[in-house]
Amino acid sequence: MNDSLKSRLFVGGQFALLLLLIVWPDDQSGWGFLDFLFEFIGVLFFVGGLAVVVLAIRELFTHSIPKLEGTTKEKNLKALRIAFPEPMEDAKLVTSGVFSYVRHPIYSGLILVGYGIGIGSGPWPQLIFAIGLHAVLNYKAAFEEQYLVKKFKEYKKYSSTTGRFFPKVED
Repeated sequence: MNDSLKSRLFVGGQFALLLLLIVWPDDQSGWGFLDFLFEFIGVLFFVGGLAVVVLAIRELFTHSIPKLEGTTKEKNLKALRIAFPEPMEDAKLVTSGVFSYVRHPIYSGLILVGYGIGIGSGPWPQLIFAIGLHAVLNYKAAFEEQYLVKKFKEYKKYSSTTGRFFPKVED
């Protein structure tokens, strides 16, 4: 399987699982008498995840992606390229802001959003979709890192000091 097809499959799988998490009806059985607690935890994960995604996209567009120029369609297509694992030709390695804590903060935020929906909606099937999203994003990140190591000579050092999705904890 070629890299272009892998990229499209990862992005398609990511968005399909996010869509399933959002549109699948809630499990009416829920968590029983602990529903309120799990809904509250789910909301915290969801809001926290969205905040991380917004901060990461803002940092990425500020420091890596050059000013978007051209027609509205061209700007939108270039902006959507950030969903694909292969970095753009003119991309720069971002290691500031949320990227100083984790290498893939957008994925981290999406994972938190997914678990937030899964925990808040009930155990079945959203939590299974969230676990699937986590797995897809893990494989996508590993695939993306192959490109990043080739493109940025400093990436290997950066990856040794930061976690993939969550901050590294010192021993």
